[in-house]
Amino acid sequence: MVRYEIDPNHTNVGFSAKHLAVSTVHGQFSKFEGYFEGPTMTSRKARGEVKVHVASIDTRTEQRDNHLRSADFFRRREVPLYDLQAHGSRAGRR
Repeated sequence: MVRYEIDPNHTNVGFSAKHLAVSTVHGQFSKFEGYFEGPTMTSRKARGEVKVHVASIDTRTEQRDNHLRSADFFRRREVPLYDLQAHGSRAGRR
């Protein structure tokens, strides 16, 4: 079994979203942790888990960040930590 811990100094958990169908907003989460593991380094049977701290969202606009943390979006008070899990992998196109 091969296991890789996510190194926050060399990893970015980011996102982009259309804003009013005119511009694209980019953001990231600065606090997260996780791992990926599998029988070999190139295994399609790999699995992993990433935990993202919602309070660490940053779109470079404080008003928008506070709105994203609110009940309208991520519900930071009720769900302060999002747990994302991956089971297997496959080749694909973007």
